[in-house]
Amino acid sequence: NYDEMVNGFDRIDGIVKHSKEFLTPRAKVFAEQYKDEKLIYMMGSGANYCVAYSFAICLLMEMQWINSSAIHSGEYFHGPFEITDRETPFIILMSEGRTRPLDQRALDFLNRFAEKVDAGRFPALSSILAKTRRFCIRPCNRAVCARIFWLYLFAPK
Repeated sequence: NYDEMVNGFDRIDGIVKHSKEFLTPRAKVFAEQYKDEKLIYMMGSGANYCVAYSFAICLLMEMQWINSSAIHSGEYFHGPFEITDRETPFIILMSEGRTRPLDQRALDFLNRFAEKVDAGRFPALSSILAKTRRFCIRPCNRAVCARIFWLYLFAPK
């Protein structure tokens, strides 16, 4: 509802401040782990797919010059699973909504056949997206969720 959404927006500054403190050490580990990778696949579904897409296109390819592609978890078994190997990293943003079974199925497969799988680095993000998912149905609102993600991860110190 509208009041709940406005209340959430009023709390964004506090969430970003706390998130910076919480995520800075994790971001350093992430950077060290992936700094030499030439390719990183992003995966997600539901509201997280637009975040995976933005992360792949803007952050990895444009800003870091790392080849990347966003794969919808529901499309993973329609071809992309064929390129899964032990050397190629996958980052999967697990959703909390109706599409979580798609993410879980892809994650289960990745855990069997890939060694560089990251699905748990952003648990608080999943919580935020779960709470905002009802506002992320239309494309313009998905963009709002993606912007919250960027604030959440990369707010300046």
